[in-house]
Amino acid sequence: MYQVSLPFIRKMKAEEIDLANRQAVVSYIMKLSRRPPKWVSGNPLNGSTSKAVESADQIDPDASLAEVQEILRVELINCTDFDRARTLKMKVSALKDIMQLEILERTYIHREDLNQHLIKIGNGVKAALDRYDGELPSVMEGMTSPQIKKALRAKKREVLTLLSDGLNEIYEEQEAESY
Repeated sequence: MYQVSLPFIRKMKAEEIDLANRQAVVSYIMKLSRRPPKWVSGNPLNGSTSKAVESADQIDPDASLAEVQEILRVELINCTDFDRARTLKMKVSALKDIMQLEILERTYIHREDLNQHLIKIGNGVKAALDRYDGELPSVMEGMTSPQIKKALRAKKREVLTLLSDGLNEIYEEQEAESY
């Protein structure tokens, strides 16, 4: 009747569950962390299976893996239904596997690597600006406003050229070191 084994029925009797009360039996089985095989996906008596995770199914496809994983983790922490928690756990572990594949394929950029690149770029900009810091006031002395603008544009082009060449050298050195 309840699609459970005889030892499980004995266990319910030992726990003093009223076997004649269908609702009491269903609620007892659904509260278990380890259910009988036919009950793993939900209540087989009414044909229901585990609930779909509504918010996890409606996640923006353009969201990063970290954002999706965080949404699922928060939902997993707040989850009260065992079936739903198991579904969320499987989704989180699948996202973890996807991230591991991205790391292996080298399409994933770690936050620390990105910070190091930004620091290198920032140091390049600072060095280029410091180079012209002492030079510009003496060059611009006695110039008119249009001449100052022209001189600043020329220096700006020099700085940008210097930066593009310098960054190419930095990244060429790094690529050579990685091989």
